[in-house]
Amino acid sequence: MGADPGRRVSLIDPSLFKGGGEAEAEGGAGRPFGAYANTAAPSGVGFKDLRRQTIVTIVLLALATVANLAFVVSGGLLDPESEAYGLASLGYLVFAAIGFVGMMVWFYRATRNARAISNGLQTTPGWAVGYFFIPILSLFRPYRTMSEIWRSAITPLTWKSQNDPITLRLWWGGWLLGAIAGSIASGVEGTSGPITWAATLIGAAADILFCVLAWRIAEAQVVNRDQSVFD
Repeated sequence: MGADPGRRVSLIDPSLFKGGGEAEAEGGAGRPFGAYANTAAPSGVGFKDLRRQTIVTIVLLALATVANLAFVVSGGLLDPESEAYGLASLGYLVFAAIGFVGMMVWFYRATRNARAISNGLQTTPGWAVGYFFIPILSLFRPYRTMSEIWRSAITPLTWKSQNDPITLRLWWGGWLLGAIAGSIASGVEGTSGPITWAATLIGAAADILFCVLAWRIAEAQVVNRDQSVFD
C-alpha cells in the first residue's frame, strides 16, 4: 500500500521547511530549530520505493570518488599550470558536485519515506537537506537525521528504542574527519601530499559506508512499509 504510482514528488517542497516558530505552532515548544514531529499515525502516503534512487546515488558517489583519486594523483604528476591538470580539476569538481546532489536527493526521499511509515520523527525532508548547509548544525544534525531514517526503516513502530549501528557512527566520523583533513590539506599541501591522500581515502571509506547504509535502508523501508501501515 503506497502512494499513487502516477504521483510525482518534487525535490523542493516549501511546505516541508518549517522554522522554529512554525514548529512550535504545529506541535508545541521545545522542538529543535527547523524540525517538528509527525505525530499522526503512519499512513504510507508519500512513500516511494527508494531502491532505484539508491543505485543512482551509489553510482554517482563512485564516479565522484574515482574523479577525486584521479585529481589527487594528477596533483603529484602534472604541472599545475598544464591543461591536463586543469581538466582533472574540472572533472573532480563536476563529479563531486553531482555526487553530492545525488546524496541530497537520497536524503530528501529517504526522510519522506521514513515519515510515511513511522511517527514521531523530528526532521522534515526539506531540513534533512538544509542541515548540511548550516554552520554548526551541519556537524551533528545530518547524523541525527540518518539515525532516524535508519531506525524507522528497521523497526517503524518501535524505532525510538533502537540503537544506531556502528556502521552509521563510522560513516559520520569518517565524513567529518575527511572534511577536516581536506581543509587542512588544502591550506598546507595544495593538491598532493600525505594529508591530502589521507583525506581522500577517509572520504572514500565514508562514501562506501554510506552506500552500504543507504541500500540497507532502501530495502528495509520497502519490506517494513506494509507492517507499519496496517499494524
